[in-house]
Amino acid sequence: MLKLIPYRILSAGLLLVVVLFMGCGDDSAGPGQPQIVGTLSAHSDCGGYVAAKTLADITSGQSAVAWAWDGQGTLDLRHLNGAFNCCPQMDCKITVKDNIITVTEMDEGLCDCLCLTDVDYRITGIPAGTYFVKFEEMNLVEGDEKLEFPVTLGSQAGNDTVVVQRDHYPWVPEDPLIGGTTEFSECGGFETARLLSEPPADSVCIAWEYDESHTLKLLHQNVTFNCGMYDIATMVVVDTGAIWIEERPLINPMHCDCLFDVEIEIPNLSPDFYMVVIMDSYWDGEKWVPSGDSLHFSIDLVQDPSGYHCYEEAEPQ
Repeated sequence: MLKLIPYRILSAGLLLVVVLFMGCGDDSAGPGQPQIVGTLSAHSDCGGYVAAKTLADITSGQSAVAWAWDGQGTLDLRHLNGAFNCCPQMDCKITVKDNIITVTEMDEGLCDCLCLTDVDYRITGIPAGTYFVKFEEMNLVEGDEKLEFPVTLGSQAGNDTVVVQRDHYPWVPEDPLIGGTTEFSECGGFETARLLSEPPADSVCIAWEYDESHTLKLLHQNVTFNCGMYDIATMVVVDTGAIWIEERPLINPMHCDCLFDVEIEIPNLSPDFYMVVIMDSYWDGEKWVPSGDSLHFSIDLVQDPSGYHCYEEAEPQ
C-alpha cells in the first residue's frame, strides 16, 4: 500500500541514506580566536521527523528553522522541510563572521527528484552575543523569502522556531484544491478498460490521458487498500511544475487487503511538464495523518498526452 506524507516525496525503490555526524566546512576561527566548529550532525529520511513538525506546527508549504541554545556555547539548528535530492549526498559550510552565522547547504545527489528533509546542524564553541543567522538554501526560485533571522544567545538556555512560506515544488502550497476522485472500483479493480492507454493488468500503475478540453484523467490501478474501503477522497493541488495527489481511503477495517482501481480527474490543466506525486493518508479518529512514503513520476503533456507508469507488480489477494 502506498504510504505518504503530502510534504514528503520519495520515488519507490530509492534508497535514502541517513548521514550521522557528518562534518561541514568551517572557516570561522582565525589566529587567537575561539575555535568555532559547525557540523551537519544528522538528517531525517524523506518526509522529515514527523514528531518535530507536529511540535513546531510546520506545514508542507513552509520551510523553517528550530534553534536551541544551551547557554554554554552550543547552538543547535534544525532545518525543517529543507529541499534536497531524493538520494541525498549532503554537505554544508558553516561560517561565523562579524556576528553573522551562515549555513550554506549543499547536495550532490543524482536522483531526478527532490524531497523535503529535516537536517540537524550543531555549532560549538560560539561565544554569547547577538547574531544574525542566514540559511543559504538549495532549490529556491526568484521571489522566495529568505530563511534568516536574528538571535540573542545569552547566559541562559533558549529556543524558538522561525518559519517562511514556500509555494512551489517540492513544497506543497496551501492553494485551493482542484480535481478529485471521479470513480473507484470494487475489490479486484475495474473489469473493463477505462483509458486509451491501458497498463499491464498484473502491475500497479498510474495511467494518464490528457484531452483537448485540458482535462487530465488518471487511473491508479491495483493500489492496495483495506478490504473494508467504502469510499475514497482524493485531494489534488497543482502548482508550478508539480501535481500533488493525496488519497484518503475511508474504511471499515477488516483483516485483509484488496486491490482497487481509482479514477482521478483534474480539469483546466495547462499542457506542460509536471512532476506527479501520489501519496496516501489514514484517519486516526481526529485528523488525516500522512503515511511514510510517496510515489512520484514525471509526465510531459505536450510530448506524451497519454501513457502509463508502473512501479511494481500487483500482489494476488
